[in-house]
Amino acid sequence: MSSTTTMTMTTRPTSLSDSGVQLSPDAERPSETLTSLASPLSDSNSSMMNDDEKRGDDTQRAKSRMEKYFAEKPDKNIFMKLIHPSYHERNLQFKKIFVDKGLIEESDQFLASYSCAYQREILAQGRMFISQFNVCFYANIIGWETTLVIPMKEIKLIKKMKAAFIFPNSIQFERDTGEKYFFASFINRDKSFQVLTTAQQKVVGEEGRAMTREEVWDMVYKEKVSGFWEK
Repeated sequence: MSSTTTMTMTTRPTSLSDSGVQLSPDAERPSETLTSLASPLSDSNSSMMNDDEKRGDDTQRAKSRMEKYFAEKPDKNIFMKLIHPSYHERNLQFKKIFVDKGLIEESDQFLASYSCAYQREILAQGRMFISQFNVCFYANIIGWETTLVIPMKEIKLIKKMKAAFIFPNSIQFERDTGEKYFFASFINRDKSFQVLTTAQQKVVGEEGRAMTREEVWDMVYKEKVSGFWEK
């Protein structure tokens, strides 16, 4: 008698659907599932790229504005020159009043200018010119001129003050000789004070170097402060 061996073959399901397991429509398309899983990373990378591009555009715009600000501009009508003088025009005034008269060195670069009043016997309304190594002031009231030059290295103290003990619009300088100089009527006293103290500290501090006009630009414009020149 011969024995017969019966072999039973079990067919494995080729997919979860064949096994009777119900799949959702999204799960039946694995490629779409992988894509959906990757999309948050793609969005994140895209956002980072957009941020980098935005920073790059902001940097380029800031550089373009700085170059335009320091560039020599074509002649404007007399009213525009009086209302909004450019850096170049203020620099020409600075050289004419102080450099051409031999009051300061030609190499001393002009940084910034602010309208203010110097208190002596009376308040002389004029303009403060800040250069790399000097604080200068000039006023011309009906032919009566006031010209003052204070070397940065001789300034012992720069202090915020109040005019008439009420108005917070003044700055006082104290020289190492003990002399004091009081300036009032600053339109933006805090911003003027910031530029003055930074320029003075760079000259007399550990750095021992002059502040550059580009550093003044960074200090004022990178904080998005509008209207660098005070009228």
